[in-house]
Formats: sequence, C-alpha cells, structure tokens
Amino acid sequence: MTALTVRCVIAITPPCAPGGVALPVLCVIASERKTSGAAGSSQRRAVKRSDTRSSICKGACRLRPGSRKGECVSVTSDTGPASNATRPAGGRWARFWRAPDPILLEAGAAGELFTARLRVALTATLLMIPLYSLAAGSGPTGANLTSLTAASIATGAALVVLVLVRGGRYTPLLGILSGVLDVTLISTVLLVFMLLGRPDIAANSYVVYPVYLLALGATVLRYDARTCVVAGALALAQYALIVALAATHWDLNGPAFAAREYGRFDWSTQVSRLVLLAATAVLATSAVLRTQHWLRLSASDALTGLMNRGFFDQRVEEEFLRARRYRRPLAVAMIDIDHFKLFNDTYGHAAGDDVLRLVAQKISEGLRRTDVVARYGGEELAVILPETDRESAAQKAELLRRAVEAARIAVRKAHGPVGVTISVGVASFPADGEVVTDVLEKADARLYSAKQKGRNRVSGAVDRRSA
Repeated sequence: MTALTVRCVIAITPPCAPGGVALPVLCVIASERKTSGAAGSSQRRAVKRSDTRSSICKGACRLRPGSRKGECVSVTSDTGPASNATRPAGGRWARFWRAPDPILLEAGAAGELFTARLRVALTATLLMIPLYSLAAGSGPTGANLTSLTAASIATGAALVVLVLVRGGRYTPLLGILSGVLDVTLISTVLLVFMLLGRPDIAANSYVVYPVYLLALGATVLRYDARTCVVAGALALAQYALIVALAATHWDLNGPAFAAREYGRFDWSTQVSRLVLLAATAVLATSAVLRTQHWLRLSASDALTGLMNRGFFDQRVEEEFLRARRYRRPLAVAMIDIDHFKLFNDTYGHAAGDDVLRLVAQKISEGLRRTDVVARYGGEELAVILPETDRESAAQKAELLRRAVEAARIAVRKAHGPVGVTISVGVASFPADGEVVTDVLEKADARLYSAKQKGRNRVSGAVDRRSA
C-alpha cells in the first residue's frame, strides 16, 4: 500500500541563526510504500509533484507570522534523480530558447570555427568568378558588376564572422546570426539571378537550391537547436518568397523561357522543395537536441547535476587563455563543505548526498550564466568567475557562503532540520599568477587557510565571516 505523506518542518532559532530569526521552511513530500518483512521497513521515494509541493509549502510558510519568505528544498532518495539544482526553471518552450550550457558553448564554438573557414573559402571562390569575367571581358558588364558586389559583401561578412570566432568571441547569438547569414547568402544568389533576368534559374536551380540543405545541415555543428529552428524557418520563408516573386512577375512556362534548360516550372515541385527544407530543419533540430543530452551526461556530475572535473579542467584552461590574450581578470574559487565526513558518519551517506545537492543548488543560484561551477571531487566544488577580480570574487563567495549557511535540510536521524557551512578560497589572474596552475594552487592554499582559521569563512582579498 502506498500513502502520500507531507512533512513540513520550521527551523526556529537554531544556534547558527543569530537574533532568533526564523529560517526557511523545509517541505518534503514523499510516498512511503509499506513492505512486508520482519523489519517492517519502508522505502521512501521522491514524488515529482512540483505544483503540490509549491502550494503546500506556501501554506506552511504562513504558519509563522513575520518570518522570512520560506523556501522548499526537495529531498530525494539516493535512487532518485540527481537534483533540480541545475535544472532551469520555466516551461519546455522557455528552456528551449535559453542559451546553451557551457559544455555546448565550447562545442558550438569549435563547430562555428570550422563553418566559418568553409564559408570564407566558398564566398572567396564565388568572388573569383565575376572578377575573371570582368578581366576576360566575357558576359555583360552590368551582370558581372552585380555579381561582384554581391560576392564581395558575402566574402566580407564571412571574414568578419571568422575573425570574431578565431578571437574567442563566439556567443550563441553569433552562432544564430551566422546561420542566418548562410541562408541569406544562398537566397542572395537566387535574387541575383532574378535581377539578371533569369528567374527560371532562381526558381528551378539544380545547383543553388541544394546548398540550402547543406547550410541547414551545418547548423548542427553549433550544437544549438535555436540556430536550426531560426535558419530553417528563414530558409523556408526566403525561398518561398523568391519562388512567389518569380512566378508572379514572369511567365516561367512562356515563350521567353521556351528552351527550359532548367525544366518546366511546376508548383508541386516547389512545394516538395519547401517540404524538404522543413524536414531537414526538423532533423537537424532533433539531432542537436539528442547531442545536447549526451554531451550533458558526459560532462556533468550525476549526483549534483553540476559540471564534472574533466569539464572544469578543460574550461579553466580556455578561460585563462582568453584572459591572458585580452588581459582581463579571471577568478577561481575553491569550495569545501565543512565537516562533511562527520556529517556522513552521523546521518548516513544518503543524507550526505542530499547535502551535496543542496549546496550545489545554492551555489548555482548565486552565480551568473557566464560563471562555471563544477564538482571538483568529493565534497569540494570549484567555480570559474570570468571578468572578475579577486576582491569582487571574495564578495561573491561571501554571498554564497551566507546562502549555504542559511539553508536547512531535514534528515531522518536528526530531531530537526540541520545545516552545513562551507569554506572558500579565492584567487585570481593576474594578481595571483600568470598560469592556471599557480592560480589554482593559490586558491587551494587559501581554502586550507580558511579551514585552519575555523571554517565557515572566505579567504581571499580579505578574510570574511559574518558576525
């Protein structure tokens, strides 16, 4: 028999809450399945009912007038899902349009660099065609000049994107814009044919149209499903508009195009082409979404949902290279949960796992999207803070320390909610070293210093601890 139980505990004036301030309410919703046996044990399973949890917790937090706004901390069993600490809020569609995870940004930057080089090569080749025609005096001069202008603009735009990507300035927005650029360049070629009086080529080209499919396929290399959707929708709209303009302004099956070297114009063929564009965009989007899933799994920690040590090591090297190139500050914070082994020995490893998830959640909530937090090993976390000097990083670390200190979690073996604290060591480039190993060693040394001085403090520009 399965029964739904709700346990809400209000933590009031524990020793670590100075001034008798009521701490947040912890609501745990779990189903208990009674099992037969000599021990009469019960298994607790987390119930994924966020709407019920939210309504119950809101009511529970009103039980103490004048208390601070309560918060719900879902506690899962050691067989449940990793955590909601890094799971973005909002609906599925809202999450779809958010910027990709850090691991996907790095993969997208590498794919964009490959695409940018290929784009420059193709546009430069197209630029050679009108130049050769003008030099040889072949073909109408006006047509050659029109083609030269379009090819020059395309080559210039391709070079700008390449310079930005090679300079380490890749962003998800740049990936989307480059996808838009690829589709627009193809449409521009078709428009040039129309301006040159060859709408039959614009509507029935066997060479230019397939390049749309290549451009949509290349969007997969950005590892951003938004790029696939935007480029696919734009390709559909632009090609449909070009075909509509050609069909309405010219009689493509009339005497002027009687030779029909590009075939007879037929609307069913054009609809088939549009369907093929849409199908390619859908396949590209699906491939990216699946790739995102596996990339996240390979680069994240299963317990906390944070990035893992391998991803951190790679990312911190890349951030240091960028910081050294542009002489920008970069900070690193090493975080350790105080007395974590004692907590495990006292309350059990399942409770320790819950604490790790809670600390990961609190730290993730206090960081920017450009920051990176990873599980460095055991109960130790590491944070990368781009564009941040040591003083600012110490201030941020102090806010994180306070957030963790204020959080409470219910465990079975305790009489009430319990909490943990963290110690933090902060170091930065260039103040603490010019290479990544020096800065990491300095942050680790300051973490050790914080623990030696009594724990629950930040060691950085100045030692910090709330009164």
